[in-house]
Amino acid sequence: MVDFVTSDKIYKTIDTIRLMFRPFSVHMYEVLRRCRKLNNPHILFNDGMLLQDAADKGQLDAILVLGMMLMAAGSERKQEALIMLNNAYINTRRSWNLRQTCYKVRSHLI
Repeated sequence: MVDFVTSDKIYKTIDTIRLMFRPFSVHMYEVLRRCRKLNNPHILFNDGMLLQDAADKGQLDAILVLGMMLMAAGSERKQEALIMLNNAYINTRRSWNLRQTCYKVRSHLI
């Protein structure tokens, strides 16, 4: 009999909104980490929405990631991405250390 708790199929498809966890529970973070690792579409959608919210609120790492994603999406979104990135740079009074932000974002991807 398959152990459903360890089955990857569950983590690939589960919609975690219906799960109940204690706030800041280690189990919650472990479930979410495993779902992300297996490219669960519900988790990826939620992460994308959080990325957009963070970028809208001016979080520089989120702006960089979202801007790069928009540029990669094709020419129709490239102008939007350039405006977003340029506005962030201007709003920081041209003091945004882009290299440091790139290193920080890269460390999350590895």
